Amino acid sequence: MDNDLIGPIPSEIGDLLNLTGLFLGDNPINDLIPIKIINLTNLTNLQMPNCGLIGSIPNEISNMVSLQLLILNNNHLTGTIPDNVFINNSDVYTLDLSHNQLTGEIPSGITTAIGLDYLLLNNNYLTGPIPTDIGNLNDLESLKLDYNQISGVIPVSYTHLTLPTKRI
Repeated sequence: MDNDLIGPIPSEIGDLLNLTGLFLGDNPINDLIPIKIINLTNLTNLQMPNCGLIGSIPNEISNMVSLQLLILNNNHLTGTIPDNVFINNSDVYTLDLSHNQLTGEIPSGITTAIGLDYLLLNNNYLTGPIPTDIGNLNDLESLKLDYNQISGVIPVSYTHLTLPTKRI
């Protein structure tokens, strides 16, 4: 982290099938998330904060069945959060997509990650309601949804959460 690596991540990164952690934060990559990264099914920790990433989060990220920590904050990611983001993986405990340019609704599929400790989606352009099942995330320690355009009522299940940090 925090080197001077510039330019796109080589697609050959997808050939490193035994890789369990990828930390590229604070490097001016200024490119898309390489689609071949989804081949890294043993990857448990993917951290690329503050890299100037552009484009959308690949829908195929759900194929990364070992992923436990996904940190892509402080980039220029656009589009929606994939609906199926955790469909094959309920073991994710950190999702930080804050400080991007993500749009659309918070997908209800996020609530299938029952071990989620940190859900940080603040400072985007998210709209619509908070998923009604958000209160099922019993392990949640930090929920940040502020600085979006979320609307609607606060789900009743939200009141069941006992969080040290919750900002909506």
